[in-house]
Amino acid sequence: MKGLGHPKIPSTDVLFSREIIDLLNFIQAEGFILTLVGGAVRDYLLYQKIPDDLDFEIRRPGEESEDAWKNFLTSLADDLRKKFHLKMEFLEFGIFKFFYHGKNFEFSSPRVELFEEDKKKWNHKDFAVALLSNLDYPAAFVRRDFTINAIGFELLENRAMRLIDPLQGVLDLERKVLRPCGSHFFKDPIRFLRLLRFAINTGFEISSEIRLKLDQFNLEDLTHSYFLKEAFKTNPLKFFRLFFHHVTQAFITCNPQLVPLFFLAKDDDVPSEQARQIKDEKSLIVWMIFSKRYLDKNILEFAHYAKVNKTFMKNMFGLRDGLMSLLVMDLQPLLSLLTQAKFGELPEQKDLVLIGDFYTSYKRSSKQMAAYLPLLPDPLLKRVYQLWEEIFSFYPRDLNTIGGIPPASRKAYGIFLMLKNYHETRQKLPK
Repeated sequence: MKGLGHPKIPSTDVLFSREIIDLLNFIQAEGFILTLVGGAVRDYLLYQKIPDDLDFEIRRPGEESEDAWKNFLTSLADDLRKKFHLKMEFLEFGIFKFFYHGKNFEFSSPRVELFEEDKKKWNHKDFAVALLSNLDYPAAFVRRDFTINAIGFELLENRAMRLIDPLQGVLDLERKVLRPCGSHFFKDPIRFLRLLRFAINTGFEISSEIRLKLDQFNLEDLTHSYFLKEAFKTNPLKFFRLFFHHVTQAFITCNPQLVPLFFLAKDDDVPSEQARQIKDEKSLIVWMIFSKRYLDKNILEFAHYAKVNKTFMKNMFGLRDGLMSLLVMDLQPLLSLLTQAKFGELPEQKDLVLIGDFYTSYKRSSKQMAAYLPLLPDPLLKRVYQLWEEIFSFYPRDLNTIGGIPPASRKAYGIFLMLKNYHETRQKLPK
């Protein structure tokens, strides 16, 4: 990081393959100016690595009307599609994107975002856009979120590039600080979420320009999809703790649907190896259920907010409760009782019911639990689950073929055969 204020700018052949350089050269030969922007430049300056997502601003030297400029972009996209056999995707604001030689490309016009200044709150895309073919870099980059994402490499002739840094993003990289590009930063509620994600992922400090104005964010219409999407791009437990901390401390107006989730501000000290396994709503719920840190009521509130189905929740709670019960169960007396039992007259046995309920939850969730097993915080519970997974492999495949046992007793008889066969094979039942 030392000396980043005067970084060495690479040539294009350091960053890109021969095939990608040919594509970029084709665009330049058509009279367009290309500037690599955003995360790719930031990551290269920080780590000397280029990611798989490449965003380019595309310009023309002369001034064009907006309609003519849009036609130029559409025509270029069509030429690229034909020449390089691309599957092209068109987005709003004149953006087009495609995948080519291992990289995701996105090309966008320089633009100005126009807001209604007298409004009290704005949504993520609550602005008008003007596309300008030759908008200068300071005016174009001010619409971006953080100055560290407002750095560019402009492609020149002979594979050279020049640094574009009108907002001193390189200096902020060196200082490890998150600073906003412009005054419109607080109008986009998603930028509050990105602020937390970047603070966690980079370890950078939130600048005073942001900290002192956090109350200008309005999260009243924040949807659950954006909230969870940003959370799972980082450590979600750290994200939730920071989110509710800043919402509370800065008195940020918040979506009422988030109020029941304030329990998530509790802590974030999950071990890093487990945090890496938490990648979506369901994996977080599994960790929460088995961590025993949260009330079931709170976990169900999160599941309701995240729109996780009730069957999944029932099965996971069933697995947890079953494991806790089986952890202290002595199977030997149960097997002895069942060996002597008349299954047509078998009275209900508590341990038998517990095993049966756990087996039902296991059958419904075994494939999912194979992926979720590393999330179990307690190694003992993990070992008990794996043990019962082995015991369940001895359960009879088709109880309907067993004669002489009343249908109401077949499941109990199946558990008996399972324990008996396991015992005879392993010579010892677990305690």
